[in-house]
Amino acid sequence: MYIFTLFSLTVLSAVLFALGIPNELLYFGSHVLGLISLIPLYYAFVLSKNRKCSAICFGLWVALVHVLSSFWLGFFRDFAIFTLGVSSVAYFLLTLCFGPLFYEVVRLRNKRMRPLFFAVVWVFWEWFKSNGFLAYPWGTIPMTAFRSEWVKQIADITGVWGISFVIALFSSSLAIILPSIFHVVENTIQVKKINFASILFGVKTKAETSIFAFCLVVFCFCAGYSMYHLNQPLVPVDNLKVAIVQANSNSWEVEFNEQLAHSINLTESLLNHSEKPDLILWHEGILHYTFPLSLPYYFLYPEKYTFSEFLKKNNIPLLAGTALPMNMDTQNSSNDLHFFANSVCLISPDCEILDWYSKIHLVPFAEYMPLIEKEWVRNIFSSLVGFSSAYIPGNEYKLITLTKQNGKTIHFSTPICFEDAFSSLCAHLHNLGSELIINLTDDSWSHTKSAEYQHFVVASYRSIELRTTLIRSTNSGYSCIVNPKGIVTDDLPLFTEAGLYADVPIYPYQITFYARFKDWLPSMCYLIIIGFIIIKPLKVKKTYFLETTDKKESH
Repeated sequence: MYIFTLFSLTVLSAVLFALGIPNELLYFGSHVLGLISLIPLYYAFVLSKNRKCSAICFGLWVALVHVLSSFWLGFFRDFAIFTLGVSSVAYFLLTLCFGPLFYEVVRLRNKRMRPLFFAVVWVFWEWFKSNGFLAYPWGTIPMTAFRSEWVKQIADITGVWGISFVIALFSSSLAIILPSIFHVVENTIQVKKINFASILFGVKTKAETSIFAFCLVVFCFCAGYSMYHLNQPLVPVDNLKVAIVQANSNSWEVEFNEQLAHSINLTESLLNHSEKPDLILWHEGILHYTFPLSLPYYFLYPEKYTFSEFLKKNNIPLLAGTALPMNMDTQNSSNDLHFFANSVCLISPDCEILDWYSKIHLVPFAEYMPLIEKEWVRNIFSSLVGFSSAYIPGNEYKLITLTKQNGKTIHFSTPICFEDAFSSLCAHLHNLGSELIINLTDDSWSHTKSAEYQHFVVASYRSIELRTTLIRSTNSGYSCIVNPKGIVTDDLPLFTEAGLYADVPIYPYQITFYARFKDWLPSMCYLIIIGFIIIKPLKVKKTYFLETTDKKESH
């Protein structure tokens, strides 16, 4: 019965959390489910008999959330064994050291500190999961909070980590101040008579009163700060006219020549019915043949209307994804993909590269394989997924500069695909003087709306953190424009061939508190955890010493 109870609480929490994240039923998720989803997990930690049980519970929880919310990773063809299978096992193992921390936190003698320390550990866990080689900023609390307008705006101070902290604090506080529903007795849960007054105002002790009061203060601050920013007028200082082309053409299923012709025709149709834009936006990886080494191809194909003719006729710069040599000055024609980087390039009407940015954070086990320079590693990958070559990461944080039709220049950052999910990376680019973010993405392989909306929700927080406009141009969705308040102002439907002409406002450049200090909150949480690990054993020893001394004196 004990094992069944722990398992049931863990599974219930994971299911609620996965439903809180954008999914096939709730496209933008549910902040209500996100807020209450951690309560069963908290009780699972309370009921755990030892640290090992807590570790297994949390590991199972993370793995379940990953599979339930990111099931679409299984559509990544031959890589599914890594993207979904190996990643689930990896995250289960990575969490094992966090379970014991939660075990200790929910047993703190000072009841008032339990929610605070729970939130601290939770923030550090989500930061830990979202950084490093295996970084995957999915399956986190902010993904459930897209519609939580009362808390989102604090991201320009704390980043998304502040949202994680506040919701984890509220969830653990609710778990403590709702004893009228759940009562723990000898590692079992008993259901008491429900008193609705105590559910709403369940603050029977001084500790519960303090927790409730602290949560109320946090809530008021977040709500007040968010309301202030949501009511502030946005006054643009410039604009950028863009034509966003959503081809909805799966590069894994459609021959490149056909896909290129399709994108050209779709763009022509959009340009014929709109004002001449400053920039045309295609999606990530649309130019499959390496630019500029395969330049002759683009002068010859597509046969009926070549790529070079298309650019010259319209006389508009194009921002598109391709693979570029790491050294743009080299003339090496090698086909070794280790030599190339997943990149975005600004192409002139004369079919010349004006500027570019190469992807720094590559997708592990898909775009980059560790130790791929070793022959035995290449042999393993060759046998598992059919090839053993990969991109290499870019090595320079840089902006792209565009001269508009009126002669003014604009500087913007271009994080590629899931790079727009990494707060600190985007902040680093923003601090170079970026006036807006333009993200090119291709998630068409996922075949699911939940994958598209999840990516968008994760990326949308960059606009708030940096108080800048975000433009997403994707192959199948979610192509949209997000203002500095995190509000979508223009968009295109998912998995639809469509084009969007937009006069995008550019707002005064500013370096927000988060942009300046980046992940200061997770760093602070880390220091608190280290202090907790060091001090707690000392307190236990001191208590044991005092108790032993008292016993001796009494004898």
